[in-house]
Amino acid sequence: MSLNPGQQQAVQADGHCLIVACPGSGKTHTLIKRAERILLEDPQARVAMVTFTRAAADEMRARLLMQAGARNATRVTAGTFHSLALQQFDRLGNGKRPFSIATEAHSGILIAKAWELVVRKFRVRIKRDDLRRHMAYAKANRGHIPLD
Repeated sequence: MSLNPGQQQAVQADGHCLIVACPGSGKTHTLIKRAERILLEDPQARVAMVTFTRAAADEMRARLLMQAGARNATRVTAGTFHSLALQQFDRLGNGKRPFSIATEAHSGILIAKAWELVVRKFRVRIKRDDLRRHMAYAKANRGHIPLD
């Protein structure tokens, strides 16, 4: 697959580069070509690729290593936003995370405790499922909950 002029410009750009395009337009192909160029031009360079799913991260890494060669595997990091953040916590904390990610079961226990606290301390009448729904809404909307 050849690159169009805009994609070629993105591949050759120095420094940071933002690529905005519709689905299926070749963004991933362009990013792979850019990462390949960086790895091949600078033997000290490292590349980090961030995406939303593990499958996409694995695919991007595999495609890049196919293009740039498996010898560059130690210079390539690919993962989700969450996985790369966790890697940073591990690196900075010498492998000791100051937190853990709640499982669905643990999340349910925390919601039940929050519900008990709200009902008992503030004498608010709310169903546990409604509290969970409000918490999910607040998480999705950065804490902004409209008051009805």
